[in-house]
Amino acid sequence: MNRVEVFVLLAAFFLSHFALAQSEPGRSYSRLNTFSVFTEYSNDSSHIVLGTADNRKLVALGVTGDGDTASIGIGQFVHLMRRNIPMIYVIEDNGARNPAPICGVFVLHAEGVDLCRNQILNNGRRAVARQDNDPFGRRGGINIVFAVAPVLASDPVANLTVSVVRVNFPEPTGRPAVRILENIVSAPIGQALLMSALGPVSVLGNQLTSSGVARGARAALLRPATVGILNLGLSNELYFQLFLFALLHRQPQGALPGLDDARVGSLLANGNVLFADNQCSLDLLEPGSAAAYLSISILSLDDVGFHDNQCDCNLGVGEDFVLWQAFLAGLSVRVTGNRFKEGILNAPFSAITFGWLNTTAHNQATHCLFVQGPPALMINGPNTILIGAFFQRFCGDTMAATLANFAKLIKG
Repeated sequence: MNRVEVFVLLAAFFLSHFALAQSEPGRSYSRLNTFSVFTEYSNDSSHIVLGTADNRKLVALGVTGDGDTASIGIGQFVHLMRRNIPMIYVIEDNGARNPAPICGVFVLHAEGVDLCRNQILNNGRRAVARQDNDPFGRRGGINIVFAVAPVLASDPVANLTVSVVRVNFPEPTGRPAVRILENIVSAPIGQALLMSALGPVSVLGNQLTSSGVARGARAALLRPATVGILNLGLSNELYFQLFLFALLHRQPQGALPGLDDARVGSLLANGNVLFADNQCSLDLLEPGSAAAYLSISILSLDDVGFHDNQCDCNLGVGEDFVLWQAFLAGLSVRVTGNRFKEGILNAPFSAITFGWLNTTAHNQATHCLFVQGPPALMINGPNTILIGAFFQRFCGDTMAATLANFAKLIKG
């Protein structure tokens, strides 16, 4: 064992004796002051330490890396999932010796994803040679291909007539499609968070960092480098949910190949996205340019709430650029109380927001905020723009005017 394993085992030993010493007099076991730990080690894996305590301070702790969860520790991990034990789980250093696409957490298809208070760090590595392209595939911190909100089976008696179609509607359970709460995610390559969902999504109080873009990947205007969320749920204000669900279920259909519920209207679920109190960072300071046009993309067919986030782009001077740090679009969009920061020469826009109902106000940004929507249903400001204090009229009335001013600034 190296020094790290020895230190962890000694710490676990002293913690267990300390907890025993704090137990109540005359009792051999105290529910409030106990600690247990079990460890496994092999020459082919870096580390796995799992522990649990009932001392009101630590509920459960897991540290795994370099394939531990899916190999030597798979028995314990499956048992934890089966028992649904709330715990702090550290997933780190997977793929340290392999440039293949690696994700800290990968979910192909699920109902009611709940990821809370985990540390997902340093999973995946770049190709060794600088000129090599990174192998194609999904990579990053948290990658959810598709998640849906759980529903109860429909009651044949309690059906409803929509237009001329009589349909049995499944009842929602009130659980979201995805909840991401208070995680620390750092991806050396790929997005820190990437997901598609059908149903409510909340991302609250997380630290999300991406430090690289896959080489060889073609940049796309809406391909995010740090956070990407797509929600196919519909608002029911104008009964879109009911009509589309009834239309799709007019004729009984068998299962389709692949994710057969990955379509608009397949479930009675809204598309609310709440993204709040997060710290997002795109760090591309290594030599060489990166193929990235934006850092954060959140798209929904319903409401998008983007509040009190701190968003940073740390880019190389003269090498890396983003057209806009955040792209936010939905039927209704509310963007308030955020801080957007980029290098003064690294972007023309800090954020672009689109919505039929659009409120973008009380934000602080380095560059321009491009706000679009029907004038009667749009609130644009007040916002504080840093570059406007140095270059008057930098933010033009149109996107083309702002891009032209940015080109003049770059040329000096």
